[in-house]
Amino acid sequence: MFEKMEINGGNVLGFRAIGTLTEADYREVVVPEMDRAIEKHGSIRLLVKIEDFQGWTPGGAWEDFKQFQNLKHIERMAVVGDENWEGWMSGLLKFFTVFTEAEIRFFKEERIGDAVAWVQQKPGPKAATAAPG
Repeated sequence: MFEKMEINGGNVLGFRAIGTLTEADYREVVVPEMDRAIEKHGSIRLLVKIEDFQGWTPGGAWEDFKQFQNLKHIERMAVVGDENWEGWMSGLLKFFTVFTEAEIRFFKEERIGDAVAWVQQKPGPKAATAAPG
């Protein structure tokens, strides 16, 4: 499931990805929040915290893929997870740089404060990057 996180900053959205992600999670939580923020601000910044992530249902995977259309609106994205996710996320983050100019970084759980501070900062000049936090 996805849970919305409260993060200060007008165009900053935060979500916890917990357990198995379903189509309903995207339809009821992620998509409406992203659509509202994009409509209001034009561009958004995201923080996704991975907690006990178990994967996607087929419908959840499809909804995740459909969100690629919104990548052009993302300025920054911070992904937070434990050390088990660091290697896997590094590869995935590099994959995302093909589809977006957003700055994307992975942060270990103990650095969530750094992740929040980083995602709240205005990005620098446009250049696709995927770097550890």
